Amino acid sequence: MLFAKNIEQFDSIARKAVRVVFYDGNNRIKTIKEQVGHKGYAVGFEGLIKYLEDNLPSKEVIGKALRKMDKQDKIRACYLHACLKYVSGEHMTNQSLRERFGIEEHNYSMASRIIADAINVNMIKDYDTDNKSKKYAKYVPYWF
Repeated sequence: MLFAKNIEQFDSIARKAVRVVFYDGNNRIKTIKEQVGHKGYAVGFEGLIKYLEDNLPSKEVIGKALRKMDKQDKIRACYLHACLKYVSGEHMTNQSLRERFGIEEHNYSMASRIIADAINVNMIKDYDTDNKSKKYAKYVPYWF
């Protein structure tokens, strides 16, 4: 489900594809447009963010949406970011998570807290357990 290039090839999960709907006003009465994703969550994550950035009013910033996420949403987004980095041949770091979420550098502790929460629920883990420096820590999905 995370890495599918075409989620529609899997009948059992095809209905769980990402769906973005833009409505007119604050209710769901009138739909302006709808987009259904065809890629797995991790593979399509960057494309989804680009689509949202291209379609949201220029005054809105996705990074500020982080404040509206609950703890579970932040952990899941952290895990998906770690998966995306892994499939890209990279590792997640505090800096890469801050960049993904639009967290300013002086607020690094916010990213550290999200990472710690994701580790505590076994969604991600330290890549190098011998490294004692949190500043240079790298993280991977729990299944790595």
